Amino acid sequence: MELWPAADSSAWNIIDSYLTQCDYYVLIIGGRYGSISNETGKSFTEIEYDRAVDLGVPVLAFPHGQPGKIPVEKTDSTPEAKEKLKAFIQRVTQCHYFKEWENADQLQYLVSNALQHAVKRHPRKGWVRADHAVDPGIYKDLEEARREVTRLTAELRLIAATAPESATSLAGLDAHRSIQYTGHFEQRVYQSTSSYASYDHKRVDLKLHKTYGGLFCRLGFCAWSGATTDQIEYALAQMCVDDAKPAALANGDDWHVASASVHKSDCHQVILHFLGLGLFQAAGDLPSTPLWVLTPYGRSRLVELMGDKRR
Repeated sequence: MELWPAADSSAWNIIDSYLTQCDYYVLIIGGRYGSISNETGKSFTEIEYDRAVDLGVPVLAFPHGQPGKIPVEKTDSTPEAKEKLKAFIQRVTQCHYFKEWENADQLQYLVSNALQHAVKRHPRKGWVRADHAVDPGIYKDLEEARREVTRLTAELRLIAATAPESATSLAGLDAHRSIQYTGHFEQRVYQSTSSYASYDHKRVDLKLHKTYGGLFCRLGFCAWSGATTDQIEYALAQMCVDDAKPAALANGDDWHVASASVHKSDCHQVILHFLGLGLFQAAGDLPSTPLWVLTPYGRSRLVELMGDKRR
């Protein structure tokens, strides 16, 4: 109060400007009613209190717990001021939850604790430095941007789960594909004069007949986490080994399939076909040795083909 202007109206303007920016009103009541306004006959403290209540500012009240023990020099000297103080305290304590204090240390703890609880129970806007303040329009822009991101994310998920337009002109997964390969057969031969066996070898050119769906179930699983062209070719060759086993048995029980080699052109054509169907995509930093991985659409199709169907 000592730093405020002498005129009541000017002092009140200062008080009101503070209260309109106030998040919480801490009311500490000691042994004096306080400076009295000539216009209203109330103390500026009580005027502050009334204005805070009108503004809906949460009031944290702390009246002195032992007013009779307050030194005389720190209390009102006139009966009128004492009665007004008593009436003010009664008014505040009847309307608000309050905590009494008797010394400065206790008051410090009570105020700190009350503010922490008030922030949790009644969160307010708070005080922000002018250079850190955010234009309210930015929040609107951010909300619009968030909605746009949500919309675009949904569209991308839909696109990822849909075959590309280029797939409409290509053979589907139910179409048949022939893969040329060479089966390497060997037969164990025992010599009459030795217990050691030798092997006879022969190569046979064969064809693997599968649907693109059958090829994708094997090669797609290989490319789930990424696979090189050589790894795709090896997985395709293993399919050919399985395919060549009946041919080995037809030649006799002693023959078995040692390995199979796939024509690289067939392997490359299968990979390119899966690229066109939107099932594969290239990854990796080296163009000469790309890493083939399933697209989101490829993963959903593989799960659909290999998962158990509901019965």
